[in-house]
Amino acid sequence: MADEAATTQTDTTAATTQATDTAATTTLDASALDGGTLVGGDAKTAATTDAATTEAKTDGAETQAVAGAPEAYELKAPEGAPMQIDAEMVKLADPVFRELNLTNDQAQKLTDFVAKDYLPKVLEQVKTQGEQETLKAILDTRKAWVEQTTADAEVGGNEDQRKERAAVMATAIDKLMGDDAPAFRQFLNDTGLGNHVLLAKLAYRAGKMLQEGQIHTGGPGTQVKTPEQSFYGPTFQPPETQ
Repeated sequence: MADEAATTQTDTTAATTQATDTAATTTLDASALDGGTLVGGDAKTAATTDAATTEAKTDGAETQAVAGAPEAYELKAPEGAPMQIDAEMVKLADPVFRELNLTNDQAQKLTDFVAKDYLPKVLEQVKTQGEQETLKAILDTRKAWVEQTTADAEVGGNEDQRKERAAVMATAIDKLMGDDAPAFRQFLNDTGLGNHVLLAKLAYRAGKMLQEGQIHTGGPGTQVKTPEQSFYGPTFQPPETQ
């Protein structure tokens, strides 16, 4: 009887051990099935990551939809800007702002930068360039006047001829302008007109007429003598016709 009891206990222990091993194996196999592979990775982790990513994308899309471009941009020029923002300018910028999906605040910040910081720099460059081009045009014109006057047969010529003719012009200015001669010379120099061939001819011809006595400056105003007055004297008067 003792031997049978021992055998029964042994069989019971073995059965219990086998059941435990089977349960462990079943648990291990189930765990292995739930796990990932070297290539596939952890399915649970991947599923959790995908869900989190999807949720993040959804949240981002909702945030973007809320924080994106408004139905209409309302912009104004910043204080101190050299410009005003009108409806036409907003209409012009609207497609760009919408392509960038800017909020109204973001569009206003960009507008402030362009109007207050960027645009003045551009205008200054344009102004400087325009002034330089204008100055160059003036200098080129004056240079052309000098070349034309120097080459003119009446008032130009070689260096000695130009000096002689310039003296005649100076006499005309002194005689005809009187006390205003210095201011007139300053005007000619400031404007560059003193190099113009037509003004040079005017002064030269007036000087020659003074030398020949065809113009006298004895009275309050300058008078031009007739050929008869130049021959007979300034008091000559032509006879009255019947």
